[in-house]
Amino acid sequence: MPYGEEYNFDEGKSAKFNAGVLQTERINEILKTLNFCKINPMAFNSDYIDWNFNIQLRCIYSLYLEIDSYMKKEEGKKCIQIYEKIEELIEKYPLLEEKRQFNKPVEKIPNQTNWKILKKAFDNFERTVKKYGVKYQILSATIDEDLEGL
Repeated sequence: MPYGEEYNFDEGKSAKFNAGVLQTERINEILKTLNFCKINPMAFNSDYIDWNFNIQLRCIYSLYLEIDSYMKKEEGKKCIQIYEKIEELIEKYPLLEEKRQFNKPVEKIPNQTNWKILKKAFDNFERTVKKYGVKYQILSATIDEDLEGL
């Protein structure tokens, strides 16, 4: 069936392509990957051929991109400022160090001390993006405003 063509169901109703369903699936995949990488952020992920902390940051940024079109301009700017601050912090506090041993290739090892510094910024970025996702009903709230549960 070509894109945009109507499909008639047995009940006589018709439907067109629904981008919201695909957005929901993309967000679900982003959140699943994000949560998996948060289990051990300093581990190397052979599925993605990258370190989990890098994947984690890209997932939060991807989530931001899914929500950005719903945000007010200043909300989007706030998210970008946090992201840029994280990039600056990564430059200042590298998460990987090179370990050199005689007659062996250079090995990259995670720097746990620097991760403790950066984790707060990652968490802040994630919380901010998710807050806007809930605000614009792109993400489901996990707790109500009065902290009484849903």
